[in-house]
Amino acid sequence: MNDGPPLLSFVRDFLRTFTACAVIAVALAATVAGFSRGPDSASQARLTPEQAALLSETGFSDFDPRGTLADALQKADDRTVRDLLVFTATSSPGLFQEILQTRPEMRLDGFNRSFNNSPMLVEIIRNGQDLNALLTTAPMVLARGARVEDADGSGLTALLAASAAARGNTAFVQWLLDSGANIATTDLSGQTVLHHAAPNAPVEVIRLLLTRGAEPAVTDRDGRNADPCLAHAPRCLDPHLRLALGAPVGQHDHVPHRRPSRLAVGQ
Repeated sequence: MNDGPPLLSFVRDFLRTFTACAVIAVALAATVAGFSRGPDSASQARLTPEQAALLSETGFSDFDPRGTLADALQKADDRTVRDLLVFTATSSPGLFQEILQTRPEMRLDGFNRSFNNSPMLVEIIRNGQDLNALLTTAPMVLARGARVEDADGSGLTALLAASAAARGNTAFVQWLLDSGANIATTDLSGQTVLHHAAPNAPVEVIRLLLTRGAEPAVTDRDGRNADPCLAHAPRCLDPHLRLALGAPVGQHDHVPHRRPSRLAVGQ
């Protein structure tokens, strides 16, 4: 009986099937492993030119621009990482979050002794530009242990610092108040949120502070109230705001006789 050709055909078919199954098994295993790891985190992706430039701008140069963010920060101490977070919190919220991902255990409730013993939020605000970007990053700072009422060596809290900003701060001031910031807080010289806001803050911020209970009649330790004209601000020409903050109003200002606090909020 001639079994040669059928047997060889069977062997060839078996080997083909086995090989195909092995390839499929390897592919499935790789797929399953990929799902178990999840998508590559941003910190494991290669640095973009923009990210490398931002790192360099902070003075951080000990990294390979062709490597990953995690690799770049591997040798960095917590002080360096904190400086990077302060810089990117308003300039690059996305990179701020990616930096945090490389340090999952890092807490942000410390104080910078070389910067007037500043808490994290105050340091960010004083170094930042667009404070409304903090609507994204500030909750992450609080989630790492920082507190909205932490103050620096002069008693400056996040609310006092944010109220003093010249622009880009209205929504963030609102967020601070909604997050528990004390509207009646003062610094060590007795200055209130209105003292800090009067010289430069947008009128919208001053109105917001007044609607949330800020008292324009409160004076600091030198007996001064929050008169914006002390800083010769252009909005001194707005008699309603001047009267609301206790500034003198001239006879030609034609301000209706109403309570200052009501004038300020447009009631």
